[in-house]
Amino acid sequence: MRVFIALNLLLVVMIPVVIVAWIVSASHLPLPWRLVSAAVCAAGLLSGPAWMLTRRGEAPGWAIPAWMVLGVAAGLGAAVVSATGFMAKAPTPRDATAGIVTAAVLFAFFGLFMPLAAGFAIDGLRHQTATIDAANTEARVAKIVTAAATARVEARQVAEERLRDHEAALAAIGDDHAAQMLRIRQAAEVEHDRRLREIEEDYRQRLNVELARATACEECARRDRLWVGRGSDAAYVYVIRHERYAAVKVGISTRASRASRLRSHIEHSWTVVGVVDRLTRRQALSVERAAITWMRALSGPALTAEQMPQGGHTETAAAGLVPPEKLWAQVKELAIRHQGVPLRLDA
Repeated sequence: MRVFIALNLLLVVMIPVVIVAWIVSASHLPLPWRLVSAAVCAAGLLSGPAWMLTRRGEAPGWAIPAWMVLGVAAGLGAAVVSATGFMAKAPTPRDATAGIVTAAVLFAFFGLFMPLAAGFAIDGLRHQTATIDAANTEARVAKIVTAAATARVEARQVAEERLRDHEAALAAIGDDHAAQMLRIRQAAEVEHDRRLREIEEDYRQRLNVELARATACEECARRDRLWVGRGSDAAYVYVIRHERYAAVKVGISTRASRASRLRSHIEHSWTVVGVVDRLTRRQALSVERAAITWMRALSGPALTAEQMPQGGHTETAAAGLVPPEKLWAQVKELAIRHQGVPLRLDA
């Protein structure tokens, strides 16, 4: 894969260089005109790759044919600009014609495939970057989970140690300390519960940040990719809820994207109930569709497009009819059939 990406990048870079060198060396135009012609042809060839690299919206259907036509025109333009000079330098008119035709066909061919090469290269680079980012995020999530579990154990040990110290101190005095120990135990449990709430809140916030950084919905992922999404991409299924709207939503997200779907929901006051990891995109789509079918038997869409500017209102339901816990249980049951790993943010 890396070799394929490198070859496509080399093609994207080298073809404009070759065409510029051809125009400058073969044309009989004055040097300023040669440089301008070379710049125009190179811009025509590179406009497609530059647009693919910098675009923010989903690629329209006409984009690839349009950039192919522009690339072919740039290649033919290079041959036309150089035609008079090349014909003058050729030993015979037949050689001149053959050279011009060969150059036109070659440059048109390269112009035709410039957008394709750029698309494969850019898509491959983004996919590789997303894979690395996903691996790093998984390591950070595992570290957060381990740290939270360790903090819970340490909080319990601290509480028990304090109780033992108090009991030993009262026993040394020799008084009947049963009533005092009961009050001390109650206070210790209150303090332990407070500490656990702090741990869980910190755990939830950190995990939300990591999941939001790592995920993006299938629709958002297509905006960052030229080609149809890979069915084997790692994906999530998530369940979220909105307290003020009294709504729940199920959705999917893939890692192969720079955009973040969960982050956009969190920024609009949604709360993540849970995520099922370790699914392929096709498996995630299957789980999402089954969950939506189950929801629709109980409730229609709860929100409008205006209430969800980030998109996804058709995948919502009323929380009063579809409680978040029941939806999460349904999603877990569906996803576990595909060996998905449920990750509950408040557990």
